[in-house]
Amino acid sequence: VHRVVATSTFRIKPSDLYLADHLPLEYNYALYRQIFQLFGTHYFSSGTLGGKYDLLFQYDREELKTYG
Repeated sequence: VHRVVATSTFRIKPSDLYLADHLPLEYNYALYRQIFQLFGTHYFSSGTLGGKYDLLFQYDREELKTYG
């Protein structure tokens, strides 16, 4: 058995990126450093989180005869 399971999806709304539109135009090392430490330098705008699984059933013929 092989399945792909999507557990959740997400999409970032433009309003979630509000901070990026309100940074000062003049470079301020301390402010930008703080922002990069808090949020990093990259973001995902959308995605799907999930996984895959494989399941293998293995039976013994004698046990199947005995226990059905």
